[in-house]
Amino acid sequence: RRLPLIITRARNTRDFLAGRGVPADRVEPIYDPCDTALYHPMDRATARARFGYGPDDVVLVHHGILHPNKGNDRIVRALARLRSSNPRLRYLLVGHGPEFDRLQGLVRELGLPDVVTMTGWLPRPEDVNVALNAGDIGLVMRVGQQADDFHVTGALVHNMAVGLPILAARIAGVAEIVREGEQGYLFPPDQMEIFEQRMLELAADAGLRRRMGSAALEQARACFDLDAVVRRTVDVLLGLARA
Repeated sequence: RRLPLIITRARNTRDFLAGRGVPADRVEPIYDPCDTALYHPMDRATARARFGYGPDDVVLVHHGILHPNKGNDRIVRALARLRSSNPRLRYLLVGHGPEFDRLQGLVRELGLPDVVTMTGWLPRPEDVNVALNAGDIGLVMRVGQQADDFHVTGALVHNMAVGLPILAARIAGVAEIVREGEQGYLFPPDQMEIFEQRMLELAADAGLRRRMGSAALEQARACFDLDAVVRRTVDVLLGLARA
């Protein structure tokens, strides 16, 4: 409450702090920037060929540290249930972490080795960019802990920067960026039936995916532009110095 300036990564954090007596005018939400030299749209056919996907496959892609809070087991089980409705659904899971071995076991248990590809860590950000461009839908997943509401995830930033429509757990930081039905869809993380409904809807409509992906790319440029984030950060720090 005594600090003259707090920089947060989500507006929801400012609102949370204000509700606990921190003056809201001392809290500056500034989103994490995205380096578009690393994360950007590229030829999707080339990217998909890297992972063996065909033109009829519909690829859900997610990247990051694989830990329990990401809820990837919920996604894998949901895709197992959706397989009969759309056998062309695929899941490209990029990253590693404490959940990696357990998730691999779940994929084998559910008979999904042809559906779920787990890459482990990729060596360079450029390789992650290729993987994201191989996708049709960008996933942002959390299990719904309160701490999830106070930031905008790197997965969201990068998925939007390559122009993917977003299918995201409804957490406060993400909901500041993704407007329902415009850049993508949000679902309660404990209601996977809504995830499944939206997944099938996006998978069935390539035109909808293109429109939402274009809107996501435009929103990413507005929210995460590196130069704009630097300028805003400098402005608030200089304002503090002058004060």
